[in-house]
Amino acid sequence: MTGPSENDTAKGGVRDDLRQIGVVTHYELLKHLRSRRTLVFAGLALIVIVLITALRLALGEMPKDPKEFMSGYVGFVSLLVIIGVSLFCAPAIASEFEERTALLVFPRPIKKTSFLVGKMLACYIFVGMVIALFYVVCIALSFIFAHGVYISTFASLGLALLFMLGAGGFAFFLSSISKKGTIAIILAIAMLLMVFSIVDAILAL
Repeated sequence: MTGPSENDTAKGGVRDDLRQIGVVTHYELLKHLRSRRTLVFAGLALIVIVLITALRLALGEMPKDPKEFMSGYVGFVSLLVIIGVSLFCAPAIASEFEERTALLVFPRPIKKTSFLVGKMLACYIFVGMVIALFYVVCIALSFIFAHGVYISTFASLGLALLFMLGAGGFAFFLSSISKKGTIAIILAIAMLLMVFSIVDAILAL
C-alpha cells in the first residue's frame, strides 16, 4: 500500500483552499447585504440617477442623443466607485482587529490567504454589482428617453470595474495598516479623491 501522492495532496490542498474562499465570500456577501453601508451606497447611486433625471425633466432639457444622455450619468461613476471601495474594501481588514473577530477566526483551521481572498472577492463582487446595476438603470433610461444607447457605454462599464479593482486594492492596503475601520474609510475617501484630482489635473495639462 502506498500513501497519497504529492499530486493528490496538492489537489486536495487547492480544493480545500477554494472551499474556504467560497465559504468566506458567501458569508461576507451576506454581511454586506445586511449592513447599513449597503443602504448608504445603493441609496447614493439611486439619488444620483433620480436627481439628474428629475433636473433634466424639470428644465425640459432631456438629451435626445444617447451619447449626451449617458454622459450626464457616467460622469458620477468614478465618485461612486471611490465611495463604494471606501465603504466596503477599506474597513474589511481593519474591522476584523477592531472588533476582535480576527482573534476568533485566525486560530481556526483556515488559511489567512483564503480568508483575505474571500473578503476581497466579496467586496469586489458587491461593489461591482451595484456599479453594474447603476449602468443597467441608466441604459434603460437611455432607451426610454433617447431611444437608444451609446455603444461606448459598455466600454465605460469595463473601465469603471477596472478602476474599482485598482482603487479597491489601494483601499485594502490602507485597511491593512489602519487600526480602525472608520479611519480606513476616511483615509480611503480622502486619498482616492485627492489622487484622482491630481491625475485629472495632470491629464488636463
